[in-house]
Amino acid sequence: MPTPTATEFWPLLVKSGLVAAGAAAALRREHEADPGRCGGGTSKGIAGWLAERGVITRWQAKRLAIGNLGPFFLGDYRLLERHDREGDALLFTARHDPSGRIVGVVLLNTKRCKRLDIWTEIVERTTAASHATDPMLSRTWSLEQHESSRLVVCEHVEGTSLADELDRHGPLPAVQAGVLVAQLARAVAELQSLGAVHGGLSLEVLRREPPPGGVPRTGRVRLLQFPLVGDTHRLPLRPGAT
Repeated sequence: MPTPTATEFWPLLVKSGLVAAGAAAALRREHEADPGRCGGGTSKGIAGWLAERGVITRWQAKRLAIGNLGPFFLGDYRLLERHDREGDALLFTARHDPSGRIVGVVLLNTKRCKRLDIWTEIVERTTAASHATDPMLSRTWSLEQHESSRLVVCEHVEGTSLADELDRHGPLPAVQAGVLVAQLARAVAELQSLGAVHGGLSLEVLRREPPPGGVPRTGRVRLLQFPLVGDTHRLPLRPGAT
C-alpha cells in the first residue's frame, strides 16, 4: 500500500472512523494555515501532530500514516493500542465507546476457533475466569462476537511487571514478599476451585499498579490471568491417569 500524501491523508482519517468529517475539516484548516507548526507536509508529520494533540493514539497514527485503515473498531470497542503477546490472538487496549471504559480486548484467531476442542477450551476458561473474584486477579468479563470476529473482553491492568520492579529496586522486604506469596496462593487456589489452571505463573505476569502519590512499591500487585497470559488458543496438557 503506497504511503498517502498529505492531501490523501485527510479523507483516510475520516474513512477510518476515528474522527468525524466536521472535526477533520477543522483540523485540516488549522494544519493548512501553518503546516510547519502542525507536523509539516507529510502524512507521517500530520499523524504525529494529531497524536500529540490526543486526537488519535500513537499506534493509530503509525497505521494511518502508511495508509492502513485498521480496522480500528470491533463493535463498540475503539482499538487504541496493540501489544505483543504469545500466540496468534491479538491483544489491544480499547475503549468501550458507549461507557468510555478502558478495557483489554483479545481478538481470537477465526481459523483456530473452528476447532471444537479449542473453542470449547476457550469458552470454559473464559467462564471460569469471569467467575473469579479474588482482588489480586485481573478481571475477565465476557466472550463476545461482532460480525465474524470473536473476542474476549477483560480488564486493562496498568503498571509494571514485578520482574522490572526487582531489576530497578532490588529484592522485596521479607514481610512484603511473604504477604505477596500468601496473596498469590489464595488467588491461584480460587482458580483451581473453579476448575481452571493458571498455567503461566512468573514475575512477568505479576503487575504492580501505579502507586498512589508516586511512592515506589505501594501500588497493589495484580496477577494477570486468562486471556492475558500465554497462548489463548493453547490446549492444556492432560497427562493420562496411568
